[in-house]
Amino acid sequence: MNDEFYMDLALRAAWRYQALTLPNPAVGCVLLDRGGRVLGIGAHKKAGFLHAEANAVLAALCDLDANFAQDFAREYAREFGVKFQNLEALKSALLQPSFTYDFILNRHGGLLRGACAYVTLEPCAHRGKTPSCAELLAELGLSRVVIGARDTNAQAAGGAEILRRGGIEVKFDVCSAAAEELAEPFYLARESGFCFIKINATLNGAVHGRIGSEKQRAFVHELRGVCDYVGVGGQTVRADRPTLDVRAAKFDEISALVGSADMLALDARVAPQNLKLRAPDV
Repeated sequence: MNDEFYMDLALRAAWRYQALTLPNPAVGCVLLDRGGRVLGIGAHKKAGFLHAEANAVLAALCDLDANFAQDFAREYAREFGVKFQNLEALKSALLQPSFTYDFILNRHGGLLRGACAYVTLEPCAHRGKTPSCAELLAELGLSRVVIGARDTNAQAAGGAEILRRGGIEVKFDVCSAAAEELAEPFYLARESGFCFIKINATLNGAVHGRIGSEKQRAFVHELRGVCDYVGVGGQTVRADRPTLDVRAAKFDEISALVGSADMLALDARVAPQNLKLRAPDV
């Protein structure tokens, strides 16, 4: 297996959460031991929670050491009142970052010394809602980090230099085009913003009635949760009376931009109290 193979695994992991991580970038990470065995695969899932590198590290340590997994689950439950039914539930959970980073740094036991990480985006250098991923990898004693795309965000850039200072070999630009494509929505959101267009229709072109599965509806609501507004036409409001909420994702309220030539004719009862109906400027 070559570097491109493992970077592709990291890219695939990250694409599962594309846009759901906004205002953060979607990032994936794969960890290998010295013999080339995959130890852990992780992705950043939602802003404010563990980054991809920490998710991969946690998954690897839990698989390598059952006591580490048990101790983490017990202490996390004691701290936050959250219990995990099994190891997979722990790995897939949205975990509090500072607690998790500190636990990893205090309990890793050198199990990842000499390991190699494949990361789609240069590990972050800064400390924000989460600690620095570059510092985490350096503290764990990895021997090599392979990076898909350089981080051009001035706030987070500089991770490669931290890794090198920690004695880690750093290789850039593996699957760089695919890694940059993965990061593009993040940079667009920072620079100019963009829109998602959702169309629900059957294969024969019908648009009425209940269309789509619960899984699809939950994904759409996850996307709504990272958007500033949901835009909808006034005629859709009158005909369908959509709730335009994010109930399937359990997020906070979201505002609705309603475009209509006659705002006075809209029935305000179609929207919950937490929605703000606005006529667009153009």
